[in-house]
Amino acid sequence: MKPSGRVSLNTGHPWRFYGPALVLVTSPVFDAAKRYTESTPLASGELARDLAIVVLVALAAVLAAALLPGRHRMKGAVFTLTLLVGTGYPALAEAAGVGPCTWADTALGLSFLACVATVTVLWLRRAPKVLESLNGALWLTAGISLLISSQTAWAQFATTPAATDRSNLGGVRVELSPDAPAPDIIHIVVDGMGRLDELHDVYGIDSTETTRTLGGLGFRINDSAVANYAQTYLAVSSMLSMDYLDQAAPLATSEQDRTLTDAIIAQATVIRALKARGYRFSLFSNGYQALVEHPLADDGVMGPTLLSEFEAYVLQGTIFRILPVRAQTFVPHRERTRAVLSALGDYAPGPRPRFVLAHVLLPHPPFVFDAEGRDVVPPRLFTLSDGSQFSGDAEEFRAGYAAQARFVLATLEKLLRRWSALPRPPIVIVNGDHGSGLGFNMRSPIGSNTSGRMRLFLGVKGLDDTAALPGSPVNIYRTLFNQKFGTTLPILPDRSYVSSWPRPYAWTEVHVGAR
Repeated sequence: MKPSGRVSLNTGHPWRFYGPALVLVTSPVFDAAKRYTESTPLASGELARDLAIVVLVALAAVLAAALLPGRHRMKGAVFTLTLLVGTGYPALAEAAGVGPCTWADTALGLSFLACVATVTVLWLRRAPKVLESLNGALWLTAGISLLISSQTAWAQFATTPAATDRSNLGGVRVELSPDAPAPDIIHIVVDGMGRLDELHDVYGIDSTETTRTLGGLGFRINDSAVANYAQTYLAVSSMLSMDYLDQAAPLATSEQDRTLTDAIIAQATVIRALKARGYRFSLFSNGYQALVEHPLADDGVMGPTLLSEFEAYVLQGTIFRILPVRAQTFVPHRERTRAVLSALGDYAPGPRPRFVLAHVLLPHPPFVFDAEGRDVVPPRLFTLSDGSQFSGDAEEFRAGYAAQARFVLATLEKLLRRWSALPRPPIVIVNGDHGSGLGFNMRSPIGSNTSGRMRLFLGVKGLDDTAALPGSPVNIYRTLFNQKFGTTLPILPDRSYVSSWPRPYAWTEVHVGAR
């Protein structure tokens, strides 16, 4: 009987000739995960989702190839070999000094594909039997590639969480007076925003004029404020639990276990106390994992998502990097930032007291805004890399950071003017989680610019004008609750700890000079 040529899922039929291709497409994802997790945590769900996406895309391509005329053995070999050769293109482009997703990359990539197609056609004409005999070798190559690329990528997910009780990590329980007034609270965490003396000395921003302008709107700035921790995960969990992390750190399941800080933030005493007092909790997220969502949030804002930072890593490791979409990789991040700023501008008091916690990834890299908030396109694919992991030079960092810091200050002035005109102006808190990353070594911080990293911007409006301002994020809510809600919480010493990115809990105390 003559074969029908139809595709079958039976392993003894044509699908076995396309199988190596479906295995090979996972390698760039695993390779990207390995590189990405050297500097940034990666959720296992995101890795699994992106693996599923690339396999589905490859499956669609395989179905299309299988429906074309010709022997499946031949088509499967050509398809897999083309894919295998294509994985070498990123290395060729990097060796040639061509950046990903640029027009130069497109031109080089199309030339590369044309060469591959020419060689394949010649091979089909002169030695078709050799191609047809490669199925076993291609399966072996695909299997080895998968084994090598996946073993290190999955290593970070292989640790079984320790049997420790994480149910009381959010800090000491606090009860707010039910008789005290309940003003709205807007808290903006401006990621990486340095202290005014740092902005003045390093970035050329007039600190005197900034203090005068914002002070005229009732906003008081602590000129000596310091960061408690040099990383966002640690800083935010300490701030919202109103405590240092010494007692929680031993519960980490590994040196890089940032699920611990996720658990602290999810149970944070600040949020629980305000919710118990009747507050509606709104989270305005810029998409960064430390504050991307919260189980106690009543509502929130997060701008559009299209391409995550990890997916940008995957893209530049594949032949699809020839698509000239470098500028577009920054669009979701820029639009998320604008969505958060727009939501802050639209704030209005309601019948129920409201606590707004907004995370704005400014002036932190990437540098996608100028000082007036207009679009800027960095000369690389989207990444949040900071400090020594920033891929540009010091001058690019200095110029980009200064522009975004000016944009932050101008936006803050506009928001304060708008909120001051409301019938019930909110309490406003604005602080960096840490300072600038310029000259700060993320892997070996001691001996690098820890002073610049630990000098942060911190200002408030609506607290007692005669009382001392909080000196670091850990004391923000201790000060606010004592003044507005009848608590008598002790004010903690303002300490600063730095640690490397790979070992966040192995911190060292540093001393940051006053202005």
